[in-house]
Amino acid sequence: MTFFRAALWIVLLVTLAAELRSAPANAADCASVEANADVVEISRDGKNRHASGILITFDGYVLTAAHPIMEGLQPPYPIAVYVKQASSAWQSATVSRIDPTLDLALLKLERRPDNFAPLRVADVRDYASKVTQICLSGFGFYDDARGVRFENKFNSIQAQTQGMQLGYYFANAQVPLGYSGGAAFIDGEMAGVILRRSDSGSFIVPISYVAEFLIAQGIFLRAERSFETGTQWSQLPQLVENNRLNIEQNRREIQKILRSIDWQVELRSQGSDYVIVFIPKPVFPDQVVEGTFIGRLLPSFEHNGFKQWLLSNEPESIEIGGSLKKGVIEIPDILEKIALLKSKIKSKSQNKVDVSTAKLIKIDIAGSILFNEFDGPKIAKELRVPGQ
Repeated sequence: MTFFRAALWIVLLVTLAAELRSAPANAADCASVEANADVVEISRDGKNRHASGILITFDGYVLTAAHPIMEGLQPPYPIAVYVKQASSAWQSATVSRIDPTLDLALLKLERRPDNFAPLRVADVRDYASKVTQICLSGFGFYDDARGVRFENKFNSIQAQTQGMQLGYYFANAQVPLGYSGGAAFIDGEMAGVILRRSDSGSFIVPISYVAEFLIAQGIFLRAERSFETGTQWSQLPQLVENNRLNIEQNRREIQKILRSIDWQVELRSQGSDYVIVFIPKPVFPDQVVEGTFIGRLLPSFEHNGFKQWLLSNEPESIEIGGSLKKGVIEIPDILEKIALLKSKIKSKSQNKVDVSTAKLIKIDIAGSILFNEFDGPKIAKELRVPGQ
């Protein structure tokens, strides 16, 4: 009898060991995110729950799915929605950004949240190709046979993901209605945003797409993988230093930030002349990266001969450039440059087109901002002369 009992224990231990070896990597305890105060409820009317969301910054930015906000509505989509945090009352929020392609929306609370637990973002590259336990967190609802809506308490559903499918995570659990816009956690770290459910599971947009979506709003991932609100350039000094150390991930982050910069171009009076000024939006902090602008200036004139000449000739332009200092590029002596172009046009047309007294109607600027440490984005702006 003792022999059979010992044999039974051996079989049980071998079976348990096999199960442990086959368990998914990075198994997560969904109970650890049950009390997460950052998962919120979203409403279009301040009465009924329509979706879930995730509070990502201390100053009140909330990430959610776009389709619950846009559903059944035509552009322009609502400029205000409502958010409920934990047991708080509904408070209004504005829609800061909607991307129907990514199916993501960013909201901003009217006042700062009552409670915020700083989120840490998962490095999804660690889970891209293996079975992983994932927690799908949100607030669900259902309608009964009479059409009466019942709302469920917050819940975090444990599921498995087999890595990436068609650019998304696919979890093998079907979330209830209302979980759209909620957060997916791996080992307590945010791995993505819940989008939609299918008959066999749920689709999750990974955090890498979310991070790119947020950059345009001036929200970035810090080195320790938490979200931070700042200007477009707030992280560049450190990123450039990391770039010098050939950290490829930072090089990609720099390129993303630069692509998101919106440049305002102004023509300003400078005595009897003009100066072209490039100013980034939003305003830079004092410490910025140095660089140069290299481009071309192409004017247009109110002159019939000039317009006819353009039909069979390439427009004449002149190379221009300037240094990027404290975030601003200035290109001086514009009238002198335009005078040179007028002479060039007259010479190339064999004196048939004289635009020396022609009225200037606009100036086109196109070129590249080249930074000292990396290539910047191409910019192309049309500049109109004031008063024209």
